[in-house]
Amino acid sequence: MERMLDTLTFPDHLVAVSGDWHGSYRWVQSVLPSIRRASAEVRTVFHVGDFGLWPAGKFVDSVDYWAKKTDLHLVVTPGNHDDWDQLAAPFAAGVPAQISDHVTFLPRGCRFTVGGRTAVSFGGAASHDRAWRLKQRSKHAIWWPAELATETEVQAAIDGGPADILFTHDVAGTVTPKVAAVISQRSDEDDPDDLEYVARSRAQIDAVRAAVRPRLHFHGHTHVHDLAEVPAPHGPVRTVSLADESKYGNTVLLDLDDLGVRALSFDELRLPRRW
Repeated sequence: MERMLDTLTFPDHLVAVSGDWHGSYRWVQSVLPSIRRASAEVRTVFHVGDFGLWPAGKFVDSVDYWAKKTDLHLVVTPGNHDDWDQLAAPFAAGVPAQISDHVTFLPRGCRFTVGGRTAVSFGGAASHDRAWRLKQRSKHAIWWPAELATETEVQAAIDGGPADILFTHDVAGTVTPKVAAVISQRSDEDDPDDLEYVARSRAQIDAVRAAVRPRLHFHGHTHVHDLAEVPAPHGPVRTVSLADESKYGNTVLLDLDDLGVRALSFDELRLPRRW
């Protein structure tokens, strides 16, 4: 598996990175043109999950339409609310899942090069509302056991060693201030049985981050934008939390030459400033 994934290379020196979209048609038809207006150089959008890959959903068709119009390709680190059943076969074979012309999902532990920088993708997260989801009646799945990594997947990512950039959906044990506030609120509101489940997922990210020793860590999941130096065993990690759809801080530009990060502005995203 590692040999196949190690050949994945993106020549880009400027890319976009986006947080959760949750299958929002309105947002995708806005944000992809916004990325193109912000920079003619960007060709690749790295997405950190809860993209909107759902059973029987048509969101990917909309993404393909707008990605073709804007000449962009999306590379997704899957979130807990993406349909892991659709990704199971290619991931079991140890290869990325190209689910459409312009959208590719990366399996856990996928290592690749972008702009000369090494990177690791490690998707999934524990749904903090798992207990609620398991009680719902739905024609299609709204919770997937595979959202939580196996110990084998964690160990494989650890064994791969250091890289410059880490893309995850879930957060680690140490987080930025705004993310800490979201986690505290969720812990007060959610079923006590899910607290250990959530903690286990964060501990997995901790273990992966400790081995990868990234200079830069991108994640989604908590739906707030923040950027701070976060303590880790090997030293501070510059951590970028990305907001969800229709918010400032959902999408940033990443310069691979100096690892500089700039959030697209309210004007570039055409958002009202009250948001």
